[in-house]
Amino acid sequence: MKNIINLVKMNYSNLNAVKKMIILPLVIFVPVSVINPMFLNMLIGVIFFNITQTVIAYEDSYGIDTLIGYLPVKRSEYVISRYVSGILNIGIATCIFIICYYLADKYSTDNWTLLPYGITLGIAITAAITGLAIIIPCILKFGAVKGRTIVTLLMIIVLMIPAILSQVLVENKILESVLIKLNTLSMPLIFVGINIIILTVSYMITQRLYVKKEI
Repeated sequence: MKNIINLVKMNYSNLNAVKKMIILPLVIFVPVSVINPMFLNMLIGVIFFNITQTVIAYEDSYGIDTLIGYLPVKRSEYVISRYVSGILNIGIATCIFIICYYLADKYSTDNWTLLPYGITLGIAITAAITGLAIIIPCILKFGAVKGRTIVTLLMIIVLMIPAILSQVLVENKILESVLIKLNTLSMPLIFVGINIIILTVSYMITQRLYVKKEI
């Protein structure tokens, strides 16, 4: 556990080295999502992807695999630390989302396009979890250069799904009302179950790939 915590700390220490690359897109996208609430559906995914992919790619370009080979840590601990960092990044993105949702609901002239808070949050977090499940195995397996193209294409798809789904729900009032009723009953549990399954499958695949990877 101590090794995992130290690896997570190292991850956030490296975050300081690429903070300029991370802050600029957020300065642009966050206000836009408040003005146009349709972008709120992608906000958590954009923040998460921007932080996680940038840091992992930075570490890979500076030979993190070689470092892990010399450090007294297990490869499995490194893999776990990447998922822990990713989940923490989603937590950071969720906090920003909550603030932006409140501001959009209160001040945006297009707040009529907002879906109920629980549904929007569930869709956004699930999309981010799916992104996490894609980013980590791809970059750890193929590296920052080869993996970046694959990750970017897949992440575009993952980020667009919440926006498209939300647009469909806004335009289809019957479907929206059904989801609102489900949201009051079991929708949160469904989202949690889906996310746990996605993370578990991704972790098992990544663990196997990285343990067999030649360093």
